Amino acid sequence: MSTPHARRCLLAATVAAAMLLLAGCADATSVAVQEFTPRTPGDLVVATAFPAPGFWEGATPATADGGFEWALATALADRLGLRLRVVNAPFDDLAAGRFGDADVAIAQISITNDRRTRMELSSPYYTTDAAVLVRDGDDVADLKAARELRWAVVAGTTGQDVVNDRVRPTATVQVVADEGAAADAVAAG
Repeated sequence: MSTPHARRCLLAATVAAAMLLLAGCADATSVAVQEFTPRTPGDLVVATAFPAPGFWEGATPATADGGFEWALATALADRLGLRLRVVNAPFDDLAAGRFGDADVAIAQISITNDRRTRMELSSPYYTTDAAVLVRDGDDVADLKAARELRWAVVAGTTGQDVVNDRVRPTATVQVVADEGAAADAVAAG
């Protein structure tokens, strides 16, 4: 990790990992020791959904070599004295609490009441508002104009709920596997 950006991401992730490890403690002076036994001895297996530029740099688990969540996962594995192994999973599986054989999922999963019933969620480390990606020259002046567009959304995301429940487009919504597929659908019209 030689770039200043990568060092900042690792520092921020180390702080976030420490916060996650200390979550649930009564106060800063009474840090409880928590036991963690990985499913695979010696490995911390982290599930995420690729692609996730800025969060996981690289297109696959084998090529991941940077990004905020990569640094968070690396810091957590180091803190636990384990090797990091990253696995790719569909976002809708992660958002439903289905991590397969992974010990933990580290992905941009918004907290909802439904998700709280299916899994334990950390304190938020990332917040965002809903946004719309359109082709150059397209305009979304208001909700009426938004309803007339053709939409692509990533399966299992809160964005899917926003489009279905609030926008209510006139055309059938195309549900895709990941952000890359959504961007490709927008580019294709």
